[in-house]
Amino acid sequence: MYFISILAVILVTVILTYSVSLQNFMSWPSLLLILLLSIPILISSGLFRDFNNAFHIALGKKKDSSLIELKRASEAVDMMVRTFLCSGLFLFLTSSLMVLHALDTPWSFGPALSVTLLCFIYGAALALLLLPIKSILQVRIIEFMPESEDEILQEKNEIR
Repeated sequence: MYFISILAVILVTVILTYSVSLQNFMSWPSLLLILLLSIPILISSGLFRDFNNAFHIALGKKKDSSLIELKRASEAVDMMVRTFLCSGLFLFLTSSLMVLHALDTPWSFGPALSVTLLCFIYGAALALLLLPIKSILQVRIIEFMPESEDEILQEKNEIR
């Protein structure tokens, strides 16, 4: 099911870029910069393994997960969503400053500004692709918890 969301993002991108060249939406340096900002933050937070584990859990390769694994994976995905959005915004603002400093050539303002916007678009697209994973993990966390107070009391009595 996760692949449906990826296909939807690709389809919307193709539809939006139908009248415009797809090449205008490609900037490998922008994507690389977002990843160079986000991945070290993930590693330094100690959630890199949990982020990798989130894909195994959400895509069904790992069936039996503990509640703590689910919560850590969910936290890692949530942090990456926020990191992608923040790094996209940060790169957009810093590259916009560089474009504004180079206003001595006004004919290049439009193309330069469009490349700066790509940073934010890439960050938002990466965050958008992680949202289904986040939802799958949240549903698994909810399913892991007891349904009613009676079940909680019953479990407490069994432990005693």
